[in-house]
Amino acid sequence: MTAHDAELARWLDRPPQTNEVGRAAAVMAGLLVAADRYPLPIDLLELGSSAGLVLNLGRYRYDLGGVAAGEETSPLLLAPEWKGGPPPEAPIDIVTQRGVDRDPIYLSTPEAAERLIAYIWPDQKQRIANAERAIRLARAFTPPVIAGEGDEWVENRLAAPQAEGVLRILFHTIALQYFSAEAKARVEDAVLKAGAAATEDRPFGHLAFELNAEKTACALRLRLWPSGEDLHLADAHPHATRVKWLGS
Repeated sequence: MTAHDAELARWLDRPPQTNEVGRAAAVMAGLLVAADRYPLPIDLLELGSSAGLVLNLGRYRYDLGGVAAGEETSPLLLAPEWKGGPPPEAPIDIVTQRGVDRDPIYLSTPEAAERLIAYIWPDQKQRIANAERAIRLARAFTPPVIAGEGDEWVENRLAAPQAEGVLRILFHTIALQYFSAEAKARVEDAVLKAGAAATEDRPFGHLAFELNAEKTACALRLRLWPSGEDLHLADAHPHATRVKWLGS
């Protein structure tokens, strides 16, 4: 560390930038519930996308408590330890996907991939292998992530016209804790306005995977409109390696 001090110190100029691909399993479970309620094509929006590895969730395959989902031929399988009943089986058809991050990581360079891998503890070989597979997929199927302020982006995206017969879903995974109180309030206001405008042929959902108040687990919560449902679907490890399904 002494010999490479100058190189290591440059890493402190930027905040830690992680993008735990395992969280896609929790998000996919939530999407299954939303698609079961509203079986429509999905317009997927992610707040705090980092490198877009979770936004790319349609490229992975899953075993979620015995329920298979995702791309059957994907080289990346996410199969968290599962307790409780399974999520519903429902077709997932993601027709559009977009994400935003204040400082996105674009994986076209080896240095960007090395940065993501470096934030994974070296003894967690499965996490590293999953990240490497997800990075290869992201290079083949680039996640559409732009740089911007999340609260402003959410306001603009949710105010944009929504196609008839499409389910719009905004999601985020361990992102809101990095937002100011003002920015969080702005996001919540935009979500409630989108919910109030939702109809049966233009439904809207807000899917959150965030630490609970006690910081003992990450709660997977789904709000749906126009039904007005507010569901606590699961509690999970922050990397979604273990999921306790609470039902839908």
